[in-house]
Amino acid sequence: IFPGGADINPALYGAQPNPRTSWWDSVDNMQIAEYNALPKECIKFGICRGLQLLCALSGGQLIQDVTNHVGGSHNIVTIEGINMQITSCHHQMIYPYNLNKEDYQILAWSDPARSAHYFGETNENIVLPDNFVEVEMCWFPKTNCLGVQGHPEWMSTRSSLVRYLNDLILEKLNR
Repeated sequence: IFPGGADINPALYGAQPNPRTSWWDSVDNMQIAEYNALPKECIKFGICRGLQLLCALSGGQLIQDVTNHVGGSHNIVTIEGINMQITSCHHQMIYPYNLNKEDYQILAWSDPARSAHYFGETNENIVLPDNFVEVEMCWFPKTNCLGVQGHPEWMSTRSSLVRYLNDLILEKLNR
């Protein structure tokens, strides 16, 4: 399990830092060493920053600054069409769209989209693909990485989101 925390170093996905991006190289280095020590077939699960790190280690990128994702909770929809609430406490989000379609599967997204801007290295909006959604859960099959942008550990174990994630993790473990 790769937990939440500070931003990750943009150099991990080939970018320069946005003025709002801050990170700890020591944490990045420790978690990358842990990732590299795991067997390839091991399922890696990321929460918030953890998802962002797993996205970068799977070849994806990040949007370095978004709005309206800090504090409270909001609605998401899954690929099965299930609506549920998720916690939200991040100013960055994953951007797997630079990968080949078979290298990632978006499992849930914000509905409706929440951010007023999507900044990359500068304080200017990045160009978004036509199929863009604000990714809340993603699976990277080649690296066996699964992650959620919110914080299920802050939610009731009886919540629909936590139950959904538990089922998803079991599905990936038993495939």
